Amino acid sequence: MIDKHFYEVLSPLSLQTIAKLSGCLPIDNEYEAQEITSVASLDSAQTGQLAFCEKAKDKPIKTAASAVFMTQKDAHLLPSTACALVVAAPRAAFANIAILLVKPISTMRNAKKQDHENDVEIGEGAIIGEGAQIGAGSKIGPNALIGAGVKIGRNCEIGANVAICCAYIGDGVTIGANSVIGKSGFGVAFGKAGPIDVPQYGRVIIQDNVTIGALCTIDRGAFGDTIIGLGCKIDNHCHIGHNAKLGQGVVIAAFGGISGSVEIGDFAVLGGRVGVIDHVKIGAKAMIGAGGLALSDVPAGQVYSGYPAKPRVQWMRELVSLSKLNLKKQK
Repeated sequence: MIDKHFYEVLSPLSLQTIAKLSGCLPIDNEYEAQEITSVASLDSAQTGQLAFCEKAKDKPIKTAASAVFMTQKDAHLLPSTACALVVAAPRAAFANIAILLVKPISTMRNAKKQDHENDVEIGEGAIIGEGAQIGAGSKIGPNALIGAGVKIGRNCEIGANVAICCAYIGDGVTIGANSVIGKSGFGVAFGKAGPIDVPQYGRVIIQDNVTIGALCTIDRGAFGDTIIGLGCKIDNHCHIGHNAKLGQGVVIAAFGGISGSVEIGDFAVLGGRVGVIDHVKIGAKAMIGAGGLALSDVPAGQVYSGYPAKPRVQWMRELVSLSKLNLKKQK
């Protein structure tokens, strides 16, 4: 669902107009006058909303969307309640139409009337957007940008030059200088003219007592939320991709790179320069050693190391075996 604290829903478009703008195959007359008012993911879309489907996996598609961009080979899998907008590149077509239906609310100007509780300190040059709320005892550093509709809890400390948009932040949260929270996630589609940006309409949810270091970036969800769980500790220079979900008490050391839609269980620990590719699940209390790259799921409670990451004992045995082979060659 589009959060109207952060996004403006524009005038609706008829399916006839969308079909012409996107260059899709002709649609049935019964759909032409139907209006599309917003956008959503395929699984969460409701009547009046537009979605896209790149791969249907030869299974009937379950969606309440009124229209779906998709390829011709998957069109027969769409329920009869939805209009198939048949194109060669569904994600790219969706991106081009979505920006005509929904846009982010500007964050670049100060609110005429600021909404914050007692004992809030706001540094020199900070911008507080329309509808932003700041809890008692919180401190906003110099030149920070708190975007429209953002909510910051009590006793938070937001460092200098931090930029926050499309986010709800709990109590007792610390965010280090020059970090960026809630920027557009890395959504890319390939159209006829090359790669294009896919708009991101989600949010960032940061729960209570989270610490985020300096120069970190946490992207908002494409749809839905990027979630940083209660008491997480994130070191300097870390990146959290769109729709990632961190459980309670997760620890990520410096230069950690968490791709989109990753799920990390409670109290997992990731060493410095650990990378996790998209959609991987890291189990509760799992550990990944410094420099590791998780290409697949890591079970709960397991310790992984290496590039690619594997069980630590297996990785160390392989290192020993390689060393022995090298010694034999030298002889």
